Amino acid sequence: MTALPSRGAGISVLMTTSAGDNSVSLRDSLASLFGQSSPPEQLVIVVDGPIDDNQDRVLRDFAGDGRITDVRVIRLDRNVGRVGALNAGIPHCSGEWVMRLDSDNICRPDRVALQRHYLEAHPETDVLSAWCSEFDEISGRRFLKSSPVDHDNIAAVLRWRNVLVHPATVVRRSRLLEVDGYRAEYSRMEDYDLYVRLVLAGAHFHALPKALLDVRKNKAAYTHLGGFGYVRSELRFRLFCYRAGFLSLSQFAFLVTAMIVFRMLGHRLRAALYPLVRVPAPDVS
Repeated sequence: MTALPSRGAGISVLMTTSAGDNSVSLRDSLASLFGQSSPPEQLVIVVDGPIDDNQDRVLRDFAGDGRITDVRVIRLDRNVGRVGALNAGIPHCSGEWVMRLDSDNICRPDRVALQRHYLEAHPETDVLSAWCSEFDEISGRRFLKSSPVDHDNIAAVLRWRNVLVHPATVVRRSRLLEVDGYRAEYSRMEDYDLYVRLVLAGAHFHALPKALLDVRKNKAAYTHLGGFGYVRSELRFRLFCYRAGFLSLSQFAFLVTAMIVFRMLGHRLRAALYPLVRVPAPDVS
């Protein structure tokens, strides 16, 4: 993966958008990024194949905004999927840090400032995440997705589940390149796979104990977490973790059994169980 020379301590935000993304949500997401108290140095948006005129208009509006001095729109001729689009964008990121953001997420106004401040004060950190506020459209409730904050506890919990919010995460660019970016082997688990490979590579993790991102969970969010395809993908992923020494044999056996049961539940039951790993939070701050 050939990358541009680093510009130093700058932050490059990496986003993707594709056909079917809501243009209003895309505009809101970009507005939250451009309205940061401390804007990032660069924004790289990968357009994953053809998009509609409304999405295009949003991108043109923000490309000339000026509050982020380096905005790069990378257009792919055809849709290659999230993993391919992310990997296409990484070489264009010139900052020392790559910050992820999804096209339907909202950054809190001080997200970049707080993560930048922590990274500058803690140079040993390679991966910095944060908590987020989730609005469940099915139940109408708001939850706080939290995680451990220190490296040892994050690494320990990652053995059991993906505890980090990917769109709230910043990764040192050199570490991202060291592990060759994202892999497509494990459908819809590219972020979890990335974290495990970074842990195995010796990267140091931390998470800020504050909600810096607002996300929405709808029916589709629960539907894609189940079915035979997801079971096959997760089985391969857990097998990789075991062979790499990240899981013991007993941990592997337990996780595979629990995974098969959970993934084959109907999406309504998965949605009902989901709050068990969330904290009710009517007004997360």
